Amino acid sequence: VKNKALRIAFNAAAAPVKRAVINAAPSKTGALKNSIGIRIRNYGGGKFRDSVTWAAIIGPRSKYTRGRGRKKVKPSRYAFLVESGSRHFPGRRFTRDAVARTKQLFFSVFT
Repeated sequence: VKNKALRIAFNAAAAPVKRAVINAAPSKTGALKNSIGIRIRNYGGGKFRDSVTWAAIIGPRSKYTRGRGRKKVKPSRYAFLVESGSRHFPGRRFTRDAVARTKQLFFSVFT
């Protein structure tokens, strides 16, 4: 019961952050924006997983695919390149900037 209440609270607090990340994401085909989701993790151990270490992970879902056959695209495979860049092109830093802008909103909703 306690874990379910924490998951509901984390989802409610992470929703505005997710919205900010989606709005900040660059859009060529829209696949990266559509793939962004929230995953709530409990990093506890043991039988009952009763822990105080929780995390809300916001980013591209690994199971999201767009297209078929040879044209299948998985944004989770290239999102880190868009975020960080490479030696050939600079990164866009959409996730880090959006999280930094909405960090206080997350904590105000969560508490």
